[in-house]
Amino acid sequence: MVENSQVQLVEKPTPAALNRFVKPVDISKLVAQYGTPLYLIDEDTLHGKAKELHSAYSKFNGPVKIAYSIKANFTPAVIKTFMKDGLTFDLTSLGELYFIRQC
Repeated sequence: MVENSQVQLVEKPTPAALNRFVKPVDISKLVAQYGTPLYLIDEDTLHGKAKELHSAYSKFNGPVKIAYSIKANFTPAVIKTFMKDGLTFDLTSLGELYFIRQC
């Protein structure tokens, strides 16, 4: 395992090593059901990060909008999660607007 304060990488991606990043999911069962590669995102972590951003900016007077760049991750479930959390979205094309409206 390689670690620094911002990034944790798994050198040998075994299910046991990966389980510390996604909980309470048994990755072995997901691999058996869906195969690999898997792309897992913890929804609770997304909610927590959105809450942290709202909390950090609540200290400022005036209107604040937190915008998520959909270029960072186009996954509809991620977009829907951030919609629930009241985030707005940074869009640069009509195609991205169409995509957001479909979510």
